[in-house]
Order: sequence, then C-alpha cells, then structure tokens
Amino acid sequence: MSLTSNFLFSLIWGYGWKVALVAFLYVTSVLVGRIAYPIILRYPWPHPTTSRRICSDKRKIVVLAGSYNPPHLGHLAMIQYLGER
Repeated sequence: MSLTSNFLFSLIWGYGWKVALVAFLYVTSVLVGRIAYPIILRYPWPHPTTSRRICSDKRKIVVLAGSYNPPHLGHLAMIQYLGER
C-alpha cells in the first residue's frame, strides 16, 4: 500500500465511524423533528382584502401541483376555492 492509501485507510477506520454516527444522528433528529412538529397550514385561508386581488371580471387560472393519486373531491374543492380568491 502507498502512503496515501495508508493515510486514507487509517482516517476512515479512525474517524469514519464517528463522522457516520454524527451524520446519522443529525439526519434522524431532523426527520423526527419534522414528524413531531409538522408545519400546519390552516384551511380555509383568509381572503385578500386589497382591491388589486379582488377582480371578478378577469380570467382566473389556478395551478395546483400534486400527484392526485387518487383524485378526490377535496382536490376539486381546493381548486374551486383558489379560483374564487
């Protein structure tokens, strides 16, 4: 083995498991934190009060991204609500 190979081998066996453990604990804590404290968006959302956004004569386009697997009436209700905003 060359000097570089020996150095990398000793580095991986010396500190690699510690780095892997720290990375595992960090990722696990982030995932558990997201499950324990999720971001909750309240529905129905408040209507805008500015006159610029309330225009009934303009054509409205609503884009709602998602997988829709399976599509259901909740998807249609969201699209209808967003179209009326």
